[in-house]
Amino acid sequence: MRRHISKRVDLYKESKGRKKNNSVYRLLVLQVILAAALIISLPCSAAEEERTQAEWTVMIYLCGSNLESDHGMASYNLREISEIGDVMTYEEVLNMTYGTSLPESSVSDKVNILLETGGCKEWKTGENLGFNLSSEVLQRWQYVYGDNKGKAGDSFLLMEEKDLANMSSPETLADFIQWSVRTCPAKKYALVLWDHGGGSVSGILVDELFDNDIMYLNELEEAMKLGGTHFETVILDACMMANLETAEALSAHASYMVASEEEVSGYGSAMREWLKELYLNPGCGGRDLGIIFCNTTQRKYAELGDRQASDMFTYSVIDLSQIDNLSACFDEIYTFVGDAYTNYPSLMWFMHKLIRNSETFGHGKAIMLDLGSLLYNENASSFFPLELRGKIFEALNNCLVYCVRGNGRTGVTGLSFCYAVNMEPEDIEIYSHNCKSPHYLAFLDAVTDWDAQESLYERVQRLPDIENNEVYDFDVEIKEIDGFPVAAVSLDQMDRVGDVVLYEFYYLDENYDAYIRLGRDECDLDYLEDTQQFIYITDAPNLWPSIEGEICSIEYVNATKEKVVYNIPFQMEMDHNNFRCGYIRPPRGEEKTGGSYELYGIWNGYDDDTEMPSRNVLLMSSYVGREFQLLYPIYSEKAGKDKYIAGAIHTMYRQFDVEESEIPVGDYAICYILQDIIGREIPQQMQYFHWDGERFQYRGAAEAGVESSENP
Repeated sequence: MRRHISKRVDLYKESKGRKKNNSVYRLLVLQVILAAALIISLPCSAAEEERTQAEWTVMIYLCGSNLESDHGMASYNLREISEIGDVMTYEEVLNMTYGTSLPESSVSDKVNILLETGGCKEWKTGENLGFNLSSEVLQRWQYVYGDNKGKAGDSFLLMEEKDLANMSSPETLADFIQWSVRTCPAKKYALVLWDHGGGSVSGILVDELFDNDIMYLNELEEAMKLGGTHFETVILDACMMANLETAEALSAHASYMVASEEEVSGYGSAMREWLKELYLNPGCGGRDLGIIFCNTTQRKYAELGDRQASDMFTYSVIDLSQIDNLSACFDEIYTFVGDAYTNYPSLMWFMHKLIRNSETFGHGKAIMLDLGSLLYNENASSFFPLELRGKIFEALNNCLVYCVRGNGRTGVTGLSFCYAVNMEPEDIEIYSHNCKSPHYLAFLDAVTDWDAQESLYERVQRLPDIENNEVYDFDVEIKEIDGFPVAAVSLDQMDRVGDVVLYEFYYLDENYDAYIRLGRDECDLDYLEDTQQFIYITDAPNLWPSIEGEICSIEYVNATKEKVVYNIPFQMEMDHNNFRCGYIRPPRGEEKTGGSYELYGIWNGYDDDTEMPSRNVLLMSSYVGREFQLLYPIYSEKAGKDKYIAGAIHTMYRQFDVEESEIPVGDYAICYILQDIIGREIPQQMQYFHWDGERFQYRGAAEAGVESSENP
């Protein structure tokens, strides 16, 4: 800057032809020199500050929870971050990004990585990274870019420690955001939320030091408001968070959201790879960063050989600037649904078919439904008016920037919503604070036991209660066919029955004198010409999935057109686990040949306290040689405190098959669970029968001397 100003002085003298002793000339020179001195002494200009400011500050909010204290999964991702410098030299960055004329110190100036750690009882970093994190305080770190091939812990600089606080609290997250902006201001900000996620109802972030408290979506929205920063990208490294309700909570505070509709692995995203790409290309925007994140993470699981994660993989990039329009369209959907429900009940059968054929996520009653599946569906044109469908198409496509998906999830479009008709009233109440659609809430009020607040009906019209409308009711008759109970519905009422009928299968354990649940599965449909009834029955009821010749208890998770996903509970060294299993449906027209089962790995299931899905699917090869026992859930008070009966002892192999075997001789029970055309589950009365190895013997709806099991 001094040389530049001196040159201007010389040019000024030459152009005016003044002598040095000329008083006017000397005065002008003095003014220029004083101005130059003043400029040099002042802070850098806005342009200069813009030039020196970092391109990105990435904030990683690492709530370890039991993912870290039990499995060291957060430590795994910290190690990945520490290895960025190992796989990328300064010269590589300089040559690809800046050119070799810039000093090495400018490399890390372009991207800052800040972390906050907490939320778990024990950190595994001592054994995994060579340094210890504390569970007694919140700690804030900065990643130090460089060649850290020695001690991984050298990659992290402890910046600050704070008194222990709940990481699921909006104030705690907001404080980290504000501190990060003060510490490392940048042109663009990214926020990574790492922990458990559970969809629109369960929320995100579980702090096991504060009674497994959870951050619900309305609290996430509050945290973003308090944080006071607009993010270029928000990445949700957690299960099932690519949903409309989460996008609505973030839309005013970020440009792009990156998340998965599906359960994700505890090994997390490809931290090393996508952060490396950010160092290589710091000029990229949030859209490109999201695409890089999706592609590198999908490649990570392909290289790990994790079949479950690769097959069921989904991640999407959402343009949050388009969410308000999509939200308005979603409300229009349920404006139309509410009108059909009230005035044209027969149309609701087509709506149920749409839901039945859509991609679903989650377990139990809080089901997430892929929004695009309602549109890319052969029944969509039979239900939605053409103009409305086209409008929703456009709004959804404008939101969905990018989506990657595995072979088991080819039908997903990248954004889901909570289909809440089977949830408990208390859960719908939580959901009501996250849902922005008044017409959807009015529909839920009409068809469930949840009661909306009266303030809702200041905005929308109340719908008639479904219990007062016999059009949605139907009668079920239990019939006996070859000694086996089946559920029958008359032909004239079939338009009131939903397209999904399930059954629960039970076996009497004589040692406990109680029924154990063998699992839930889908029914087959048949027709009785003589009585003009449709009947629901199991396919080959004398056969059931088995491992090593022992029948399993299977837990129905979800289904697509191609496969059904199950969990098979077992215990190993007294720890409860699940085999993650898929049943591959036979191609259409080849149903008689039967499908096949495949095991993906070991999954820890849903947490009893939080109802959050575990992110930990492990390969069976990690447990070769260890003993395990299959588990069977009990539904009887006679079992005392035990929730499961353990089966025979087996040895874990790298891989073994799930095959269908004949059920053992004994007493059984079945409960048919029909759905109405709204999708509500309607369990029927338990039916009992005996299997003698050759034929079934029906014993009626109540069996003397045996305590009836409790329907789930």
